Amino acid sequence: MAISFLLQPAAKAQKMRCMNDEIAHKIILEHPGKAAAIINQQHSNEIILAHLKDKAVSANKTTAQVTIPVVFHIVVTQSQLNNLGGTAGVALRVDSQLAVLNRDYNGASLDQAQIPADFQPLYGNPQIHFGLAHRKPDGTGTPGYEITTITQQGFSPVSGTAGSTLFASDAKYTSAGGADAWDPTKYLNVWVINFSTSGLLGISPPYSFANSIVPLAEIGPAISYATFGKSGPGQLYFFSGANEGRTLVHELGHTFELLHIWGNTSVGSGDCSDDDGISDTPQQNDANTVCPTTFRPNCNNTPEGEMYMNFMDYVDDACYKMFTLEQAGVINYQVTDPAGNAYGLSQHPELLEYPTSVGTLINENIVQLYPNPTKDAFDIIVDYKNSMNIIVITDVLGRTVKTINIADKQFKTHHVDMNGFNAGVYYVQCIFANGKLTKKIILQ
Repeated sequence: MAISFLLQPAAKAQKMRCMNDEIAHKIILEHPGKAAAIINQQHSNEIILAHLKDKAVSANKTTAQVTIPVVFHIVVTQSQLNNLGGTAGVALRVDSQLAVLNRDYNGASLDQAQIPADFQPLYGNPQIHFGLAHRKPDGTGTPGYEITTITQQGFSPVSGTAGSTLFASDAKYTSAGGADAWDPTKYLNVWVINFSTSGLLGISPPYSFANSIVPLAEIGPAISYATFGKSGPGQLYFFSGANEGRTLVHELGHTFELLHIWGNTSVGSGDCSDDDGISDTPQQNDANTVCPTTFRPNCNNTPEGEMYMNFMDYVDDACYKMFTLEQAGVINYQVTDPAGNAYGLSQHPELLEYPTSVGTLINENIVQLYPNPTKDAFDIIVDYKNSMNIIVITDVLGRTVKTINIADKQFKTHHVDMNGFNAGVYYVQCIFANGKLTKKIILQ
C-alpha cells in the first residue's frame, strides 16, 4: 500500500471507520419511538432473503442490472480543496471513486482470488452499476459533482443544527453551510466533507430511515474527503489504510440496508447475541481492524472463522474483498425490486445523459479530432464562438472513463491523453453552454 501523508490534525487521529451503530444507539436512547425502524433492519433482511428464496432467485445471479445516477456534493474549505488537488484533483477523484464502486459492486475485483477457500463459494455480485448524473433537477447539464467551498472546518456526525441533527445533517442543507440534496428518489447523493469528529471515515442512513428517522433529503452517505477516491498520481492525501476508495463501498452497503457484519452493536461490546440478518456471514462478536493475518475464530467456532475481509467489517481498504451472496441479494433487491426502498434510483436512466441543446444547434464540423485513429493521445480542435465547458469520454457501454473540465475556455485546442486505456472505440462528448456534440475516436 502506498504511504499516505496527512496534513490536518483531524487526519492524524485514530481512525474510526463508521459511526452508524453509535448513531443508532443514540436514537434508541433519546427517541424510543423511533427504535422500531432500527431494530427492524435485521428482521427486514431476513424477510427479503426468504422472499428471494421463495421466488427461486439466486442472490448472486439476477438479470436485473441497473445504472444508478450519482451526484457528489464536495463541501470543503479552500485548504481542504487544495489537499484534494483543487478542481482538477476533484475530477480525478470522482473518476477513480466511480471506478472502484463499479468494480466492487459488479464482482469485478481481482481481490476475489485472495479470499480464503472456505468463503470463495459465498462471493456475491450485487450487479449494480453507478454512473455520474449529467442532468440536474432543473434540466441543465452537470459533470456529476458540485464543489462548495466553506469556512467551517468540519461537520458533526451527531449534533447538527438542521434537519435530524444526525448523520452530519448540516452538510446536507445549504442553509446550514452544506449543499442541498438532489431528489433522493432519483439521484444517489454522496457528500464529501470533513468531520468534526477526529478520524471518522464515513456514515450513512439507509433508505429505510427516510421520513421515519431522518428526512428524505438527508438520505445518502457522507464520507471524509481524506477517503474520497483511490490513491494514484497526484492523489496522495488520504487517511492511512483508507486510500483505495472503499469507505464509500462500505457506506453504500448501509445505504442499501446492510448492517455491519457483527450486527448493530457498538464496537468493543463483544456481543455474540447480535447479528446482521444475513445467514451466510459467520456470526462474530466485534469489528476487525487494520488487516488480520491469522485465523480469527467466530462466535460459533466453525472452521472458516470470521469473514474479516467482508466489506461490512472495519478493516483497511486493502483487506476488503467481498460481499456475500445474500448481501448481494439484499442490495440488488433494494434497487431493482419495486418493493425495494431504493427502487426509484434505478428508474431514471435519462439523468445519466447530458440534456440536448435548447439553443443553437451545433454543426458537426465545428469540432475535429486529430489524429483519429490514435495510439495514445489526440487533440480536440474547436471552431465555435461559444466556449466548450466539459469534455466527457465514454466507452461503448456508455460508461464514463474520463472527464475534463475546461479551466481556460479561451483555448480552442484541447489535448487529451488516453495512455493506458484499452484499444477500442470511445465517444467524445464536447459540452457547450448551449448543447453538446458527440464524436467517435478509435484507440489502436
